Amino acid sequence: MKSLFITFFLLIGIFSIHSQTEQEIGSVYIKRAEESFKEGNMDEARDYFKKARQYIKEIEDSKVARIGALLSDDIGDYQKAQILTKRYFDLNPEKSTDEYLEMLELYVHIEEALEAKKIEQIKIAEEQIREENKQKRLDSLTNVWTQRSNMFYLNIDSIGTFNQYNIAIYKLEDHIGLMDHLGQVVIEANTYKHALDYDGYVLFMDDKIKPTRLFCYNASTKKGYQLP
Repeated sequence: MKSLFITFFLLIGIFSIHSQTEQEIGSVYIKRAEESFKEGNMDEARDYFKKARQYIKEIEDSKVARIGALLSDDIGDYQKAQILTKRYFDLNPEKSTDEYLEMLELYVHIEEALEAKKIEQIKIAEEQIREENKQKRLDSLTNVWTQRSNMFYLNIDSIGTFNQYNIAIYKLEDHIGLMDHLGQVVIEANTYKHALDYDGYVLFMDDKIKPTRLFCYNASTKKGYQLP
């Protein structure tokens, strides 16, 4: 039992020494980070601070919170800077020092930066909504006019001269049809291959030499009939 207690206390002692050693190593990197920051070497300061955080798991020193807040503010990471600044205030109750006033000024600057960023994000979101609504309106107009243009689209290969009754013979592939001046198809081009237009009558034939189907359309009465 006695040996068990000895082993237990030895482990606690080893852990404490190891933990103390890590804190000391971390404090060395923090000091280097502060010196690099004062010299204006921000990249080097951030590298030292990153190495320090590998040894310092919990921020229990106001110096660590301070340099971390300053470095985060430098790269515009205002949310992280705000958290570290608050941590500094928790660890440093002395409100009359120049350092405290400096951190208080930094905190106000971070608050203003976060507010400006929030306003900018709102503006960007509103502009995006306006652009999306604008695009929807343009797409809607495009669809409407596409549908309207399809109403005027004529699927024909060629068209003849309109007669006095405002109708003309048109051709689609190998067949002949009839349409009026408004683009409305009077006779579909799907049966007859030839046609004769004379004095208000249009004679459709399936063959020009030996027709087997004849259809006569009277333009004045707008009626047609099959011929025997």
